[in-house]
Amino acid sequence: MVTKPLRVIWRPKLRGAHKTKLPVAFEDMWKSDPHRAQNINLDSIRSRPLSALDALHLCLLAVVAVFYVFTIKRTPWWPHPLYIYPVLLVFVLVMARLRASSMSLRQRRLALFLYPIVFLLTIFETLFMIVPYFSPLRPDAFLAGLDRTLLGVDPTVWMEGHASPPLTDLFYFCYVVYFPMPLIPFGWMFAQQMFHEVEESTFTFFTACYASYILYFFFPAVGPRDFLKHDGPLRGIVVSDPIRRLIDLLELNRFDAFPSLHAAILLTTMLVAWRYHKKMFAWFLPIAAGITVSLIYCRYHYFVDVLAGFVIGGMNFLLSRKLFARICGRCVPHFGVHS
Repeated sequence: MVTKPLRVIWRPKLRGAHKTKLPVAFEDMWKSDPHRAQNINLDSIRSRPLSALDALHLCLLAVVAVFYVFTIKRTPWWPHPLYIYPVLLVFVLVMARLRASSMSLRQRRLALFLYPIVFLLTIFETLFMIVPYFSPLRPDAFLAGLDRTLLGVDPTVWMEGHASPPLTDLFYFCYVVYFPMPLIPFGWMFAQQMFHEVEESTFTFFTACYASYILYFFFPAVGPRDFLKHDGPLRGIVVSDPIRRLIDLLELNRFDAFPSLHAAILLTTMLVAWRYHKKMFAWFLPIAAGITVSLIYCRYHYFVDVLAGFVIGGMNFLLSRKLFARICGRCVPHFGVHS
């Protein structure tokens, strides 16, 4: 039976002065035989069905599963990962096979764009079952001491003296704006059909997230809101209390202060915006400044948490793109094929 060749959605649109370099294997194919590069059949997709993003998700799942094995005798939640992680494994593999499905092109692209977010949120919500039981280390006293050494004060306690209800509402709003913020540049690139750029940027985003997740196991800090003594909760006018209650409800793992994932992802988002949309970067600057201050003002992070998050975000942006360039030529394009 002859399989009908399908065209790979791979070659990015090169816009303006910015040129995105194709992986070597595909770049050589474009030069020598463009028609062949555009027509990779279903057998090829089935023989190596994983994209670089799929492989990254499976790597994190394997690492977390190993950590779970080390905590299985200590965590009271031990039965739940036994079925959650296999379901996540099947979920990734099913989504990988989606590229060779008969689903419409638009639906397939959208599903492949959104499924990593579902995976990310799901595995994050399982960390509370493992992280507190993985290591007896509690580094909060050390991190707070570093803050005092560097700044001479506990920043959250010092900010308490300058807090006001309007400021509290402002910074809680900034804190929560962080969550949809990465979707803006990624969504814009997706709408522009810059699929290679979306895949590379998303790979960078998720490596920053997963590096932070892994560090939570070794530095399980709860942050100043639970460790340091304050005069009382921050009082706002309208939005502060609902946002705080929502965060407390959704953030099941409280041992996620170091490093600041907010800071790592914020820097990643800003660098992606700078690379592809300078005006968007300029619009984001005041929001990014507000988010940075909110991390400490709202008592979720020590100063050194934020500093570590920015360092991880910057290093990851450089290293993960090199890693992506090395492996993506051996994987299928994340956004698959179309007829």
